[in-house]
Amino acid sequence: MMQQREPHSTVPLVGRSADVAVLTDQLRRAQRGQCRVVMLAGEPGIGKTRLLAAAAAQAAQDGVLVRRGGASDAEGMPPYVPLLEALGQHIRATPAEVLHAQVGDYAPVLVPLLPELTARLPTLPPMPTLPPEQARLRLYEAVGAVLAALAAPHALALILDDLQWADRATLDLLSYVVSHQADARLLIVGAYRPGEADQNAALQRTLTELNRLRMLTTLNIQPLAPDALATLASAYLDGPLDPQVSQVLATRSEGNPFVAEELLRDWLETGTLACLRADSLSSSRSWEGCGLQKKGTCGIPIQQRYPH
Repeated sequence: MMQQREPHSTVPLVGRSADVAVLTDQLRRAQRGQCRVVMLAGEPGIGKTRLLAAAAAQAAQDGVLVRRGGASDAEGMPPYVPLLEALGQHIRATPAEVLHAQVGDYAPVLVPLLPELTARLPTLPPMPTLPPEQARLRLYEAVGAVLAALAAPHALALILDDLQWADRATLDLLSYVVSHQADARLLIVGAYRPGEADQNAALQRTLTELNRLRMLTTLNIQPLAPDALATLASAYLDGPLDPQVSQVLATRSEGNPFVAEELLRDWLETGTLACLRADSLSSSRSWEGCGLQKKGTCGIPIQQRYPH
């Protein structure tokens, strides 16, 4: 019996057990009081964001405070965007009395970066006027101290995506925090695209410095193996995929999970995939390519749309 069926909207993380093991190890080290940085390097669609989500979920499950942010390539964005997002999220989510204890005397220094602090803590004293270089140093000290304070009770996981677009100010601040808060219970997990990161001199300088400090672990996220792609397809379709179609999927996606899901979605929409049931009462399903055995190929329009 053939029928159409909607795919799962979410697909579990597959083929990344070694990467998850490294992230878990680095989290444990941070929980013991060793500031650590993990960078996920990989091309678009390779699965960096899902790994970031897995790291965040693992940390939250362990009782670690998780805050997230990301850089943007939009025109006119202010400096420090990833940290503005992460710390802004914390300011909004934290009771005022707890927030006051965490930021302490650094609150006035942070107001230029995080003006929403004045709404949550309206009795702050004014920040004295300082030369730009001194003001920047005070800001770096304040951010480092506050992140360490947030991390002190149960550790802090700072999840930062799309760092290939990060500005110099953000990257300099991250380097300062890591070098001056080496004993903080802080894990920074970032992600970037190597092809675009090569054009960001500030990011390259930051990675070099973190390597020099021996506080950086880089995970180069690789394409998924064919068996992992088959598992992904089975989860996406809620049923196994014909081995011949799996081979086509692996070839055309080149192991890129995002491209693989787009191929599967397109195959479903165009009727290139057919769902088979053993009988009308069975919940088990399998999927095969229409005409695959006869023609030896499947979904020519897909090949034209995704020429890999």
